Amino acid sequence: MKTPDAAFITDLYDSAIAAQRDEIGFRESIAAELARRERARQFAFRRLDLARTMAAAAEGAEDEADAVARQLSAFKRELEWNTETDQRTRTLDAWRPVAQAVWRSLPQPVGAGDATAEAAAPQTAREVAAADAVRQALLTFEIWYEAEHKSPFLMMFEQVIEDMPVVEF
Repeated sequence: MKTPDAAFITDLYDSAIAAQRDEIGFRESIAAELARRERARQFAFRRLDLARTMAAAAEGAEDEADAVARQLSAFKRELEWNTETDQRTRTLDAWRPVAQAVWRSLPQPVGAGDATAEAAAPQTAREVAAADAVRQALLTFEIWYEAEHKSPFLMMFEQVIEDMPVVEF
């Protein structure tokens, strides 16, 4: 049966195609938003894991220089850097403020004669300021890294699973 070429048929066809395009566009925007949120979650957990590694490396250090050195070593282990290059040296130098912020954020023993304003501040205020300092140092580093390398720093932690050949027995 042939459909008449009436104007209302053409109009309804155009409406149907427009609705289809709208749906496809909406589905694509949802997919893009899910991908963006997935990446944000992945990066947040990578930051958390790296921060835990840095805090563990700094724990028990005698002073800031020792803590930073321990963290830089841990940082290189995390990235599996066994050799030095100019690029890696620049990256380690850029990471140093993060390591310093992490060290400064860790609970420090306060001596009996230490009556500085920071020592007298409530513990929660010091913790909030320290957390903000670590966040800001991380953000500054990530911005620097992306500008320098044209890729987000946390992409370095992507785990590529290589295909393994099937072995028959």
